[in-house]
Amino acid sequence: MTFLSYFIIIILCITAFLTLIFSFKSLKPLKFLVFNAFLGITTLLILYLTRKFTGLNIAINHYTVISSSFLGLPAVLLLLIINIITLM
Repeated sequence: MTFLSYFIIIILCITAFLTLIFSFKSLKPLKFLVFNAFLGITTLLILYLTRKFTGLNIAINHYTVISSSFLGLPAVLLLLIINIITLM
């Protein structure tokens, strides 16, 4: 595996850990997790629908949907960063 693969795995683990910490520290953890999942999936859908205008093509498959629903917006931002890095 390359350095970028290890870096992505580490960032996803840190994001998952921080999401769980913030959800349990909030007064309503289930509401926080549901809102986080909704925000991640909505952002992924908006990026997918605007791919012709932006030139960023993030595929909708079970990996991206699961990561954006569990990790929310940070996972979508990480997918976007990976896409931008691979376009260069």
